[in-house]
Amino acid sequence: MTGPLLYLLGWPGVGKLTVAKELARRTGWRVVDNHFIADPVFHVIGADGSTPLPEGTRQLIGQVGDAIYEAMTRLAPAHLGFVLTKVLMETPEDRDNSSRVEGIAQQRGAVFLPVLLTCDEPGLRARVTSPGRAERLKPRTEAVLDRYFAQYTQLIPEHPHLLTIDTTELHPPQTAELILSHLASLPAAL
Repeated sequence: MTGPLLYLLGWPGVGKLTVAKELARRTGWRVVDNHFIADPVFHVIGADGSTPLPEGTRQLIGQVGDAIYEAMTRLAPAHLGFVLTKVLMETPEDRDNSSRVEGIAQQRGAVFLPVLLTCDEPGLRARVTSPGRAERLKPRTEAVLDRYFAQYTQLIPEHPHLLTIDTTELHPPQTAELILSHLASLPAAL
């Protein structure tokens, strides 16, 4: 049986990685969060999670992502499931990325489940400044969150399996349970 491909989406601080880790703990699926892809480049350039990134950073991160996506498509055993995380913006680049991730699921013959995690703004502001975010070089100031809100509109994929969960009052195990229940209700592949 082919493992599913889940795509956890939402603003910084919404709980994507925490929920992804909970799903992996319960299922053995691989977590490929956006920082798994970006952190090798962030480490080399000395990114600190609050200073704007130098020109060309996103292109290099894209190259790392290309290699990981290729490995998922061509080399990963079919039984492995994946949980990817990302903040998707309403840009051509992110639309392409979203289509590409869905295409990986199709090539693997896997169920594709995009999950939009939401949280009220006070909750996001409290979470984004939590100390644990520093170790993963994640955005961790309210100013960075304000920049996201001012500059971008969040891209919400149009997909029949899309699941939206408000995490404001939920703990990660509860969110993971909602995702797994929804996944169990889906047909084998779309």
